[in-house]
Amino acid sequence: MSAKVASRRNSIVTNVARGAKEVNVVKVLHGVDQPINVLKVLRELVDVSHQIVQVLDSHFPLQIVGLDMGIDRKGKVWFIEANTKPDCTGMRKLDRKLYRKYLEAKKLIGKR
Repeated sequence: MSAKVASRRNSIVTNVARGAKEVNVVKVLHGVDQPINVLKVLRELVDVSHQIVQVLDSHFPLQIVGLDMGIDRKGKVWFIEANTKPDCTGMRKLDRKLYRKYLEAKKLIGKR
């Protein structure tokens, strides 16, 4: 999982084209200035992601989906939107193995 960090403090714009940086979500959670339970937040991110994908999958034939999530100051996870054609190029720097799996999945889907 990756996190996009805004270029300015207190900004909510996390678009890489506007200066945000894509970093490992675990590093971000360990670096926040609020007292949060990192493992609990990670578990909630995974659980919420699975629930969202199950609901979407029951209505739409999605193969790959990117989920935009937010975490507030108290560590509460918020779902923002789902992207059916996510741009995962930032993943290449963070986790090459995962990025290769993503590319392989994309190729398989393209052959169908």
